[in-house]
Amino acid sequence: MFDGPYRRMVALLDRERDFLRRGDVRGAADLADAKERLIAALQARQPTADEVETLRRKADRNQALVDAAGRGIEAARDRLDAIRRGRDIHAYAANGTREVIRPPENRLQKRA
Repeated sequence: MFDGPYRRMVALLDRERDFLRRGDVRGAADLADAKERLIAALQARQPTADEVETLRRKADRNQALVDAAGRGIEAARDRLDAIRRGRDIHAYAANGTREVIRPPENRLQKRA
């Protein structure tokens, strides 16, 4: 029932998930060529409905991780932009309380 290309695709999607869970977006992206080759191999032999459903679930799971990584990158970019612009930053302390971190004031002194 489950032949080589199917097993390899399942393993590849699980490996992709591991990369994404570790935050290794580049490692996950490096699997793209192998995924394309396996998709072509699977299409050539017409996978069963069960195989397609399993692969769809795994791919959807991984896409949710990719989306979350994208949101995290965007949030980090926004935070860095706020720091560059000298805005207050809201963060959580080790004890869980919310704190405001204010940027240092620029204090230029003119000397005579």
